[in-house]
Order: sequence, then C-alpha cells, then structure tokens
Amino acid sequence: KSTEFEHTGKLKILQELQNNLEQESFKLFTQKIQPLDDLNDMLFHEVLIKMKNTRGELISANQFLHTAEAYHMLASIDQWVLKVIMEMIAYGNPLFNTSHMISMNLSQQSVADEKFTNYIIDYFNDYDIPAGNICFEINEPEFHGNSKQFKRFVTLIKRQGCKIALDDFNYNPNSINLVKQLGIDYIKLDARQFNKLSNEQSFNYKLLESINRINHLTSAQTIIKCIDNKEMLKPLYEIGTNYVQGYAVQSPQILDSK
Repeated sequence: KSTEFEHTGKLKILQELQNNLEQESFKLFTQKIQPLDDLNDMLFHEVLIKMKNTRGELISANQFLHTAEAYHMLASIDQWVLKVIMEMIAYGNPLFNTSHMISMNLSQQSVADEKFTNYIIDYFNDYDIPAGNICFEINEPEFHGNSKQFKRFVTLIKRQGCKIALDDFNYNPNSINLVKQLGIDYIKLDARQFNKLSNEQSFNYKLLESINRINHLTSAQTIIKCIDNKEMLKPLYEIGTNYVQGYAVQSPQILDSK
C-alpha cells in the first residue's frame, strides 16, 4: 500500500511539474551569500526555485527534484531558470543589476547534456551578458565514477568566463587535484557538519581550518552554507572562510520578475 501511495504521490508531483513548466509558474527566490572579509564588497546571491502545487502552496525543490530527476525533467527546469536569470540581468532587474554574482544550481542531467551546454553559450551571446557574473553550482558527488562529463562541462563553461561552485565536496587526493586542475572557484560546506566551533582547540574547529586551507591551496574560496545561528560567524571569520549563507545571514527572498 505504501508503494502505491508513493507512486500516486510521484504522479501528482509529475503533473504539477508539467503544469509549472508549461505555464512557467515556478517561483524564484534569492538568498544572499555574504563575504566575511570586510574588504570584499562583492554582492553574491544564490537563486532558489519553488513550485506551486494544485492547492496553490509553494513547495521547496527538495520535495519535487527526485520526481523531476526520475522523469528526466531537470534540464528543462534548469533551462527555464537560466533564461529567467538572463532576462532579469538583461532588462535591469534591480537586484540583478547591482549584484556582482548570481549563483544557480545545475543538475547532473544538465551538466551531462551537451545541448544544455550549448544553450548556456547561446544565452550569453543572445543576451550579451558578462559570463563572469554567473556561477553554476554543481553537486560534486553525483559525478563520482563519471568525471569525464563533469570535466567537459566545467572546461567549456570556464572558457566562457563563468564561475563554478562545488557543493557536498568529497575530499580525496583525486578530487582535490581536479579542483586545482579545472580552476574551481568556490567550494560549499554545510555548517551543520561543524557545530561547536567556539573552542579553537576543538576537533571541528581544527578540521574546518584544515579543509579551508586545502580549498585555498587549490585557489578555491570557501562558502559555508546552512548557518542558522550568528554565533558561528566569529569563528568562521577567525578561520578565514570566505563567505557565509543561511537563515542567520538572510532568509530566502521572493524574486519579483516584474
């Protein structure tokens, strides 16, 4: 019965996904990625997507991405988000006009799709937008065992001038070398993995200090996400991490496309 219920739930989400794509009714939010260095005045925002269900409620990406992935809809969703971002920059949306960097998440399906890479390049040409203002965020573990597609995408996109951020990074010698080789710009870490940083001698403090040093050795900057309390900001500043993101910094703000 539970399997039948799950199947029905997935079909319902699939229908909602198709409706949102057809009507272009997904809602976009932005969340600030705050520099910790006082001398860094870069404005940096990540774009987040939510979907309207049949009851008109907004549901987070976590609730529909697995279904979108199963039915190979992620590249279409990513393409829509990218198009909206490009239009907002091109037509002078206030946030995007002043923001120095806009980050958007890309699925494995998009990264692996050569047509999607061509869409990105075409969009930059069509909208005449500086590629250095766009950062593509990729979940690194999805490419374990298939680094060829990942390398190809990053190489082509970096050649355009875009930035690349890796999320859920897996620290091993091969991955670290790849980051240096490909010139990855940012590595994102989840703050919830490093609680209790107040004591400089604590294991988590020392661990994060070491990880941050490795990132900087590869010329990548560190973004700490999911920060829910401001107490973490001081130790993160002391450690030398570059950016912070989370509800303690700013909750996601709805993006007005008008």
